[in-house]
Amino acid sequence: MVVIGFEDEIITNELFQIGISSHKGYYGAGLEFLSTLITKYKGKQSLFIQSIEDNCNLDVYDGDINQYHNEGITPDEIWKSINILNKFDGAALFGITNSYI
Repeated sequence: MVVIGFEDEIITNELFQIGISSHKGYYGAGLEFLSTLITKYKGKQSLFIQSIEDNCNLDVYDGDINQYHNEGITPDEIWKSINILNKFDGAALFGITNSYI
């Protein structure tokens, strides 16, 4: 079986550095995971950047200005603290339970 990119050492090194977490609330997403979504925050369309480093992080930007930052143990914890999009769970908003991502 041939996989595109595996013949390139630079690409394989990058792929093998992607982390997989055993943390129950991360659904396998690990270090350097990053996802974005756009929705309203304080009445303005804003960019939400969600990442996993040592903890889960959520940053909300209006243009290039950071309007909100929070770190938490799980995506659910972070999204409960910002108190928007409450009908979704934090893992779904992070995109880590979406099989297409």
